[in-house]
Amino acid sequence: MNDRPRIGYRPASPEDGRRIAAHRGLGVGSALMERACAHGRRLGARTAWLETSNVNSKDL
Repeated sequence: MNDRPRIGYRPASPEDGRRIAAHRGLGVGSALMERACAHGRRLGARTAWLETSNVNSKDL
């Protein structure tokens, strides 16, 4: 059996917006991107893309 956490989608809640705001500016996104890019470099990747959207930002 796989012990990894299950990854998937779930509806957003007002609490999610508070969590996001509390972690803004701490470098979490930058650290995640750096690790992802480092992993890609180890695998021989030469480029990386990050696609974002603010289509639901009013709900956060």
